[in-house]
Amino acid sequence: MASAAFHIPSSERTVLVSIIDTTSQVSIETDKVFVPRRPGHDYLTVPNYSFLIKHPVLGRTVLFDLGLRKDWWNSAPVVRNILQEGQSHLSVRKDIREILQDGGVPITTIDTIVWSHWHIDHIGDPSLFDTNVKLIVGPGFKEHILPPYPPNKDSMVLQSDFEGRELEELSFTENSLKIGRFNAIDYFGDGSFYFLDAPGHSIGHIAALARVKSAPDSFILMAGMGVSMVALLLSPDLSPYDSALKAVCAKGDMRTPFYSAARNGVSYNVDDANTTVSYLQDADGRDDIFIVFSHDEALLDIVDFFPSTANEFMQKGWVDKSKWVFLRDFIKSETDAASVAR
Repeated sequence: MASAAFHIPSSERTVLVSIIDTTSQVSIETDKVFVPRRPGHDYLTVPNYSFLIKHPVLGRTVLFDLGLRKDWWNSAPVVRNILQEGQSHLSVRKDIREILQDGGVPITTIDTIVWSHWHIDHIGDPSLFDTNVKLIVGPGFKEHILPPYPPNKDSMVLQSDFEGRELEELSFTENSLKIGRFNAIDYFGDGSFYFLDAPGHSIGHIAALARVKSAPDSFILMAGMGVSMVALLLSPDLSPYDSALKAVCAKGDMRTPFYSAARNGVSYNVDDANTTVSYLQDADGRDDIFIVFSHDEALLDIVDFFPSTANEFMQKGWVDKSKWVFLRDFIKSETDAASVAR
């Protein structure tokens, strides 16, 4: 059932969307990302997703995020030093170019790369793509992140990421389009694919919304790190598993989620991050919108990954199947604790 709080303009145009498991994993303490720390969620080891978007009429192909570059140790020195200090741990088996080629998609068909934001596990290695492939970034990127390394020894991005290619920075102030409460850009101009201004996790963080079916409509919302996991959207009061949660969740209201963004953690602006979460909550609960977070482990056993498309998510029931999977960690923790007590 559509929510009036998350209005999307009508259109008959659609795109094809594939969710790509980039074969990389990120491990980090949960309270670097969200709070409070709860039993069963002390540490996160999560996958990392990208998206392939194909416009069948225009013949355009967009890659939203690139995952982690295979040779991550060749990242900008400031990033490499952070990783070597052990603040997080990364692993990757294939880079995005290998994954696309293995899936039968020539990289020469990609015309646009999008970074939801500029953290290492999302930017990959754009130099693997021809220089005629445009790179799109969010607001404020050029002012705050450039120049790159090596001209700027403190930069977290490389000169080779941009060299010879067009760099487009999105501006959400030049139009009045809204998707729900998000400022938005109709990228193809036909209502099939929108960029959403979703600040907080980083400078210039963006999300995207793709219309994958029409009459009736259905959508895939690529949330990036606007939310790191579904628990930041959902309230304990909404859970069908009340008895299993009593020991681990404080009672809240219908708009109070399990977690909020952590201060002094990885979020650039915690207040903006939590505002972005509230905007995403407007879309949550609709069975015609599949919200996909970049690191949602729950999807690993549910969705059909690239080279399959995700356009049939409603028919396959992925929204309901994935929504409460994160609770298995809570329930397991409580079961283990009870066994030790006995």
